[in-house]
Amino acid sequence: MNCAVKGCKNYYRKTKNLPGETVRYFLFPRDKDVCMKWREVWANKDLKLPREVILCLVRTRTYICVRIMNRQISVQNRSKNKKKKIVKFTNNKT
Repeated sequence: MNCAVKGCKNYYRKTKNLPGETVRYFLFPRDKDVCMKWREVWANKDLKLPREVILCLVRTRTYICVRIMNRQISVQNRSKNKKKKIVKFTNNKT
């Protein structure tokens, strides 16, 4: 398993026995909108990430940052979906 981030050279065999650090690898989300957001973030070469975020997700703080990003994306998607719902009224007399 390799890190999908461009320029990151970490892979499972290399990082599984690191002393004091656990490297976590995450699959891209199944939700298409969230997956596209992840791709936009990781593909941006000029992206300024916070200091605690390491691209190959080495520390727990990184997982928390990714989780927060996912939560924000899902909240945005929910609000968009609510606006698209159309209530249909019918004039059926029985």
